[in-house]
Amino acid sequence: VDDLKLNFFPDIPVNFVKNPGFIEGVDGLDFWTTREGTPLVHNKWGHIALNGGRKQTTSIQQDVSLCEYEKMIDGGRLNVSIAVLLGGYKNQEDYGELTVQFKDIYATTVQEWTQRGPTAAERGLSSSMLPYSAYIIVPVGTRYIRVICSAYRNAGGNNDGLITDVEIMPQLGDLSNISTAPPLPPT
Repeated sequence: VDDLKLNFFPDIPVNFVKNPGFIEGVDGLDFWTTREGTPLVHNKWGHIALNGGRKQTTSIQQDVSLCEYEKMIDGGRLNVSIAVLLGGYKNQEDYGELTVQFKDIYATTVQEWTQRGPTAAERGLSSSMLPYSAYIIVPVGTRYIRVICSAYRNAGGNNDGLITDVEIMPQLGDLSNISTAPPLPPT
């Protein structure tokens, strides 16, 4: 399937996100910018994952330019699949969150998609990560994507919200029958 995507999108990388599994660089955070807190990268249950250290909230971001694909975007022909692993610790309600903001040339958010979780109950009160995914039609006018990874602490001394394997990948075909993220309310 990846070869098929590359044949149809020869100039588009398979994953728009650089360092999606936090393995590049001395601290694992190459290509990411800290927004808040103290991001840490650890091996958790067989995955290299971002967590928040001892801070209540930790957040990092990465901007991905899509300017060279503006004709495809403005023609309604660029769709993306989004995938991520999110997790937490035992019976605590710490959690990871992925936010994808589609921004125009003026840095205005045209559309936003957010996935948080899982709750302790969704994890079966165990330390684990669960996969989440979505399909989005890239909104007309989008020129870049801001990817925000966050970890939140709700219990205990450590922020055990986890996030890893962030993927935003180009998709072929008409996704008009698939619901998209709701538009943001006017400000």
